[in-house]
Amino acid sequence: MIWLQTVPPPPDPNTVVAGWIPMVLVAVLGLAMVLLFRSMRKQMRRIDIPENGVPTRGSSQADVSAQESAQVKKESAGTESG
Repeated sequence: MIWLQTVPPPPDPNTVVAGWIPMVLVAVLGLAMVLLFRSMRKQMRRIDIPENGVPTRGSSQADVSAQESAQVKKESAGTESG
Protein backbone atom coordinates (compact mmCIF):
# COMPACT_ATOMS: atom_id res chain seq x y z
CA MET A 1 0.00 0.00 0.00
CA ILE A 2 2.98 2.31 0.35
CA TRP A 3 3.58 2.38 -3.43
CA LEU A 4 0.14 3.94 -3.99
CA GLN A 5 1.19 6.96 -1.97
CA THR A 6 4.41 7.52 -4.00
CA VAL A 7 2.67 7.87 -7.38
CA PRO A 8 2.80 11.54 -8.43
CA PRO A 9 -0.47 13.19 -9.47
CA PRO A 10 -1.08 13.58 -13.22
CA PRO A 11 0.13 16.87 -14.72
CA ASP A 12 -2.29 19.70 -15.32
CA PRO A 13 -3.41 19.59 -19.01
CA ASN A 14 -3.31 23.39 -19.19
CA THR A 15 0.42 23.54 -18.42
CA VAL A 16 1.69 20.64 -20.56
CA VAL A 17 3.36 21.73 -23.83
CA ALA A 18 5.01 19.72 -26.60
CA GLY A 19 8.28 21.63 -26.67
CA TRP A 20 10.79 22.34 -29.42
CA ILE A 21 12.20 18.86 -29.93
CA PRO A 22 9.08 17.35 -31.58
CA MET A 23 8.74 20.39 -33.81
CA VAL A 24 12.37 20.07 -34.94
CA LEU A 25 11.92 16.34 -35.60
CA VAL A 26 8.84 16.98 -37.75
CA ALA A 27 10.70 19.70 -39.67
CA VAL A 28 13.68 17.39 -40.28
CA LEU A 29 11.39 14.59 -41.46
CA GLY A 30 9.57 17.01 -43.77
CA LEU A 31 12.86 18.20 -45.25
CA ALA A 32 13.99 14.59 -45.76
CA MET A 33 10.73 13.82 -47.58
CA VAL A 34 11.18 16.82 -49.89
CA LEU A 35 14.76 15.82 -50.72
CA LEU A 36 13.76 12.19 -51.35
CA PHE A 37 10.90 13.30 -53.61
CA ARG A 38 13.19 15.55 -55.65
CA SER A 39 15.72 12.75 -56.03
CA MET A 40 13.03 10.29 -57.12
CA ARG A 41 11.65 12.78 -59.65
CA LYS A 42 15.14 13.29 -61.06
CA GLN A 43 15.68 9.54 -61.42
CA MET A 44 12.26 9.03 -63.02
CA ARG A 45 13.03 11.68 -65.64
CA ARG A 46 16.16 9.78 -66.66
CA ILE A 47 14.17 6.66 -67.63
CA ASP A 48 13.90 6.26 -71.40
CA ILE A 49 10.70 4.45 -72.43
CA PRO A 50 10.31 3.49 -76.09
CA GLU A 51 7.31 4.92 -77.97
CA ASN A 52 5.85 1.50 -78.74
CA GLY A 53 5.97 0.49 -75.08
CA VAL A 54 7.71 -2.24 -73.21
CA PRO A 55 6.66 -5.88 -73.69
CA THR A 56 5.02 -7.35 -70.63
CA ARG A 57 4.97 -10.90 -69.32
CA GLY A 58 1.52 -11.56 -70.77
CA SER A 59 2.42 -10.54 -74.32
CA SER A 60 3.44 -13.31 -76.65
CA GLN A 61 6.33 -13.24 -79.11
CA ALA A 62 3.87 -12.69 -81.97
CA ASP A 63 2.52 -9.56 -80.29
CA VAL A 64 6.03 -8.21 -79.83
CA SER A 65 7.02 -8.92 -83.44
CA ALA A 66 3.78 -7.31 -84.69
CA GLN A 67 4.54 -4.19 -82.68
CA GLU A 68 8.09 -4.09 -84.02
CA SER A 69 6.95 -4.48 -87.63
CA ALA A 70 4.36 -1.73 -87.17
CA GLN A 71 7.09 0.52 -85.79
CA VAL A 72 9.37 -0.25 -88.74
CA LYS A 73 6.54 0.51 -91.23
CA LYS A 74 5.81 3.75 -89.41
CA GLU A 75 9.46 4.80 -89.55
CA SER A 76 9.85 3.85 -93.21
CA ALA A 77 6.68 5.74 -94.15
CA GLY A 78 8.02 8.80 -92.38
CA THR A 79 11.33 8.71 -94.25
CA GLU A 80 9.69 8.15 -97.67
CA SER A 81 7.33 11.12 -97.38
CA GLY A 82 9.96 13.43 -95.85
